[in-house]
Amino acid sequence: MQNVSSVLDIGTGTGVIALMMAQKFPNAHVYAVEIDKQASERAKENFENSSFSERLTIINSDIFQWKNDMRFDLIVSNPPFYINSLHNPDQRRKVAKTY
Repeated sequence: MQNVSSVLDIGTGTGVIALMMAQKFPNAHVYAVEIDKQASERAKENFENSSFSERLTIINSDIFQWKNDMRFDLIVSNPPFYINSLHNPDQRRKVAKTY
């Protein structure tokens, strides 16, 4: 896995895993998709303040609506798993945990 040049992080939240991928793969560009506007803004801020900023891109979109023709060497995601649990009353968090 040393020749990774592009990574997709689905549901990046505030960008922690995307940052880890940029650190682990120094030649890779990391694209991070996040549905929640506030979380994507925080990820953008975190990316801009990192030493990997030139290799990180945040996309504020529903992954199912994001149109692109890119191919990735690696796709990562850290999805929340909430089977048979109460739904969060905060609509933003409910959406983020549903996708």
